[in-house]
Amino acid sequence: MKRKLIKQGKGALTISLPKEWVEFHGLKAGEEVDVNEEENDLLIKAGDSNYVKTASINLDFDTSESYRSIIGGLYRGGFDEINVDFTDKRVIPDLQKAVDSLYGFEVLDVNESGCTIKYIHKGESTDITSHIRRIIHTIKTMQTILGEDIKAKQTNSKNEILQFRNNVLKQRDLILKIIKNQKLLDNQHFPYYNISICLWNVARNYYLMYLNLGSGKKYSPKSINFLNKTNKFFSDQFNGFTSLSAKDFIKRNKDYQKIRSEGLNLMNSENSILVSFCINIILSIQSADSSIFLLNHK
Repeated sequence: MKRKLIKQGKGALTISLPKEWVEFHGLKAGEEVDVNEEENDLLIKAGDSNYVKTASINLDFDTSESYRSIIGGLYRGGFDEINVDFTDKRVIPDLQKAVDSLYGFEVLDVNESGCTIKYIHKGESTDITSHIRRIIHTIKTMQTILGEDIKAKQTNSKNEILQFRNNVLKQRDLILKIIKNQKLLDNQHFPYYNISICLWNVARNYYLMYLNLGSGKKYSPKSINFLNKTNKFFSDQFNGFTSLSAKDFIKRNKDYQKIRSEGLNLMNSENSILVSFCINIILSIQSADSSIFLLNHK
C-alpha cells in the first residue's frame, strides 16, 4: 500500500493511516501509536487499545466433541470475548473443559440460556521464544516417559502424557493468538507460526504412539533404536533453533533424508507401530526447518 507524504510545518512530513486499520484497532484522534525504526522500515503499532474483538455462537449438547475446535479457532483468531447461546445446560461442563485448555480464557456470566467467555489475562509474555522453549522441554519430557515405559513394558502414564500433550496445545494456541493480535508478520516472529504447529504435531504423535503401545508388549531392538534416533533428531533440530546458518541448514536436510530413508526401509521390514509414528514425527520436524532457517535471516 502506497501513501503520499504531506508537508507539515517547516520540515516534518505526515501520512494518513488506513481507515480499516484504524477502525480495527478502535483508534481515535488524539490517541498515541508506537513508531519504531528498523533499518529502512518504519513500524507503526497500535499500542494499548480498548478494542475488544467479539463473536457470538450457538452450541448444541449433541456437538460437544466440537467445542474445543470451535472455541480454539476463535481464540487463535484473536477474539477476546465470545457470547455463547445454548438451550441445554448440559453444554456447560464440556464447554468449561474446552475453555480450561486455552490460556487466559474464562467462562463468565453463566445463565439458563448462555454465557460469556472472556480473555482476562492480558499480561502474558509476548516473548514467543520462551513459549517455544517451553514446548520443546515438554516434548522431551514426553520422550523420557515414553522410553521408560517401553523399557518397563507398561502404560501407566497415560494421564501424564495426556497432560503434557494438552500443555503443548495450550502453548501453541497462545503463540498463534499473540502473533494474530500483535500482527507480528516480520521474519523475527511469523516463522514461529509454522514452528509451533509442527511442534504440536510432534507432541500429538508421541501421545498417539503412547496410546498404541499396549501393556506388556515387546518391541524389537531395531524399532527401539529408531525411536532413540528420532528423539535425537528432534533434539538436534531444536536445541539450537535460534542460530541456524545456511551451512547448518544444508546438513540438517541431509540428516533428514538419511533418517527418513532408514525409517521407511525399517517400516517395510518391521511393520512396527513405533516406526510408523516416528516417521510422522520426523516429517513434522522437517516441516519446521525452513521456518527455523527464515527465523535466523531477518
